[in-house]
Amino acid sequence: MCFGTIDDANQFYQNYAKRVGFVTKIRFTRRVGKGKVPKNQMITCNREGKRKFKVSPIEKTNPRTNYKCPARISIRLNKEGLWIISKVCLDHSHPCDPEMAKLLTRNREMSMHMCRVIERNDEAGVRPSKTYQVLVGEAGGFSK
Repeated sequence: MCFGTIDDANQFYQNYAKRVGFVTKIRFTRRVGKGKVPKNQMITCNREGKRKFKVSPIEKTNPRTNYKCPARISIRLNKEGLWIISKVCLDHSHPCDPEMAKLLTRNREMSMHMCRVIERNDEAGVRPSKTYQVLVGEAGGFSK
């Protein structure tokens, strides 16, 4: 597949991840030359790798585990100036749930209307819990 910009390629993989039920992260971007122009990039599942924490997972109230997930794509800039997907691995080492994907932080969306309601209520001194209840009522329930 070919993309016009690096952002288009990132957006494509994020949309795919949302449909499948995981979140992506940019592992690295290799830049070269005087202008530090990006030449290739690796986008992975956010549960890729192994993290070292200073506090043990037993002591944490909300421990996060990484599964060394191999899911990733590599994109590179070709000679024509198009971004192409050069490597793909779609296998995950953890369960992915498309129904739960909308609850993941990166997949949450807020409309301009909601942003303005929050700003106006904040200026008027309305408590955040009341603002949240108004937005839930407008959306039609907590699930939406």
